[in-house]
Amino acid sequence: MIPARVLWSCVGVLCLVSCAKPPENLDTPEAVANAFLREIHDGHCKQAFAFFSQSSRERIEAESVEAAEREPYYAESYKPENLYCKPTYAHRYLGCVAGSARLGHMETISAVVTVDRKDGTDFLVPGFWPTRYVVTPVDIQMIQENGLWKIDLGEPDQRLPGEREKREEEEEKESGEEGE
Repeated sequence: MIPARVLWSCVGVLCLVSCAKPPENLDTPEAVANAFLREIHDGHCKQAFAFFSQSSRERIEAESVEAAEREPYYAESYKPENLYCKPTYAHRYLGCVAGSARLGHMETISAVVTVDRKDGTDFLVPGFWPTRYVVTPVDIQMIQENGLWKIDLGEPDQRLPGEREKREEEEEKESGEEGE
């Protein structure tokens, strides 16, 4: 006969294994965007911060220092990992629905993912308890860094490779036509 202690230990291990989250497949920009939004909604700010590209993290860190100097009483909320996660500063991803990501446009190392954002409209008390929602599509820029898809906050010219060159060529053509 199996001792009760061993039996309960086995049951405990089985429960832990069955309750653990399966590892996510983050091979596509949509999967990364959904995982990022889940981390935001679950309040896992450090994990969400890891989804940003290196250049975006540097930009957020600089923005964090600037905001903390401007309003030192919010220093905790203005930490880089909290800046785009907590609703104190940048509400960019607050209403975005995790699981709603769909591919909008994709190139070799960049993509645009569209997600749904729910905004409250009719409120029982102004600003509190919305009774209706409007769903708005929002684009999230993605780039591939070291083989992994990352959220990019870069300038529009930097988001899609070749966009700047295309625009400059068009401007040169227009200026060349005007000069003739």
